[in-house]
Amino acid sequence: MNGEKKNVPEKKFRAGEVVASIWNNPRSFNGQERQVKSVSVERRYKDKDGAWRSSTSFGVRDIPLVKFVLDEAYAHILTERQGDHGVEVDDEDMSASG
Repeated sequence: MNGEKKNVPEKKFRAGEVVASIWNNPRSFNGQERQVKSVSVERRYKDKDGAWRSSTSFGVRDIPLVKFVLDEAYAHILTERQGDHGVEVDDEDMSASG
C-alpha cells in the first residue's frame, strides 16, 4: 500500500440487503476543523457469478428498508450531535428540522 489512510464509515445500519453508512468528512469552517457527516445508501447483492456488488437503485420492496436505515442513521447523528457541538450535518441546516 502507499500509506494512504482508507476512509471507513463511522457506523453502518442494515436492513436486509440495504445498508446506510455514516461518513465523517473533515472540513475547515472559519479556520476551525470540524467533522461534517454524510450518509450513503446502497443495496448489496450477488451477481450471476456469486460476487458481491452494490447498487444505489432500489425496488419498490426496498423502499421501507431504505426509510428504516435512513431513520436509524439520522437518529444516530442527532444523538451524537447533542453531545458534540462540533458535528455538522452536510448541506443541511439542522435548526430547520425542529
